[in-house]
Amino acid sequence: MLDRCYSKNCTAFPNYGRRGIAVSPRWRGVSGFNNFINDMGNRPDGTSLDRTNNELDYSKENCKWSTKSEQARNRRTNRVITVGKRSQLLIDWALESGIKRETIMMRLKLGWSAEDAVSVPPKKTRRVY
Repeated sequence: MLDRCYSKNCTAFPNYGRRGIAVSPRWRGVSGFNNFINDMGNRPDGTSLDRTNNELDYSKENCKWSTKSEQARNRRTNRVITVGKRSQLLIDWALESGIKRETIMMRLKLGWSAEDAVSVPPKKTRRVY
C-alpha cells in the first residue's frame, strides 16, 4: 500500500501514487502500522486490502478486507452496462444471461444496443472438421 502510493520505483506507482492516491496520515509514520491494525484488524485468510471507492485514498472509511473475486469486481477497468433502469457489471450480465462475456463485449463494440447485447441468444454454429 505504501509502496504503491509513495515509491516511484514501484511498478504499481503509476496506478496509485501518480494518480494522487494516498494513505491516511493515521496509517503512516511511527504508529502507522499499529493504527492500521487497530482500524482494520488482522488480515483474514484469503483476503487482501481493498479500497471501496478506487478514486479515494487508503483510509479506515474506504478500505475493507476482500477476496480475489470481490477485488476483481472492484476495478476501474470493469465495464458497467445499463439495460432499462438496471446497471451491473458486464460479467454479471453474462452470468445472468448465459451469454459469454466476450460475446457481449464484441456485440457492444460492433454497435449493438446494451439490451440486445445481453439478451439475444448467440447463434449456434457447427464446426466441420
